[in-house]
Amino acid sequence: MYADELREMVHLVKYERMSSVAGPLGVMLARAMETLRGVAAEELLVVAVPLYPAKERQRGYNQAVLLADAGWRSCGGAIRVGG
Repeated sequence: MYADELREMVHLVKYERMSSVAGPLGVMLARAMETLRGVAAEELLVVAVPLYPAKERQRGYNQAVLLADAGWRSCGGAIRVGG
C-alpha cells in the first residue's frame, strides 16, 4: 500500500539517518502541492517545523527543512519556503 511505503520513507529520514530519501519525498510533496492549484491560495508557503536542538544535533539535520527544500527545488522555486 502506498501509505505504508510513504510512512517507511519518512521513518528512514527521521530515524535511520537516510537524508538522501528527502529528495524523493520532496518531489512527492511538490506533486501534492501541484494538485492544490486553483483550490488553495495563489501562493503557498511551506514552513519547516523547528526541531529540538538536541534532536537536530543527534541527526545532523532537520528532516522538515530537507523535505521543504527538496519540494521547493522540485517546484522550480514556485513556492516559498520558510523555517
